[in-house]
Amino acid sequence: MTSNPDAAEAFRRLTQFGRRVADELVRACVSHDTYVAHKAHSRVVTVQGGLFRRAKTETVAVPERLADIGGWRVFVEDLTDELLQDVTGTIRSSRHTTSRREVWLLRSGQMVEVELREESVWNNTRGSTPNVVPTKVHTRRDLDYRTARVLDGRSMWREGKKKLNGLVRSEEWRQYSEPRPSMPHCVTLSKSLAMLRTRAR
Repeated sequence: MTSNPDAAEAFRRLTQFGRRVADELVRACVSHDTYVAHKAHSRVVTVQGGLFRRAKTETVAVPERLADIGGWRVFVEDLTDELLQDVTGTIRSSRHTTSRREVWLLRSGQMVEVELREESVWNNTRGSTPNVVPTKVHTRRDLDYRTARVLDGRSMWREGKKKLNGLVRSEEWRQYSEPRPSMPHCVTLSKSLAMLRTRAR
């Protein structure tokens, strides 16, 4: 928590508002939000061929799998986008990783900050399909004033590229500027909660 009394009061009002919104959503029986725990993808499986037939491989479609967040999504934004490419050797591979920040309002009224990461890996072998890794909840912690205030600032995307030992890393990431001193504290999440509240009507 901050030592600034105005900031502390703003964050206290934000958390109280969150509890009221959660209570209204629960009473209105608003269904929980979800996130994609595993994207839809293709998978190669071996099919037995019977007594006089050889086993063969087939590509089957795997539908996406959703996970309940235990409440409702207040805020979401992309944080990073990284492509790592191995440009050496006969079989070249790539790994694409993205991350995003979300703020969830749980049924209890508690707000948590979550970072979700998604990853897919593939190579240039003919007929290969990407290996889609399940979405990871990389971090999950109680929302604090610092994060609530950071979201009040303006953000922009930065990008860069590095080469090392045959690997090429292309990156994009979100960078925030300091909020203007005149900007009310926690205003971004307060507006997001007000928008979420309309689902209870």
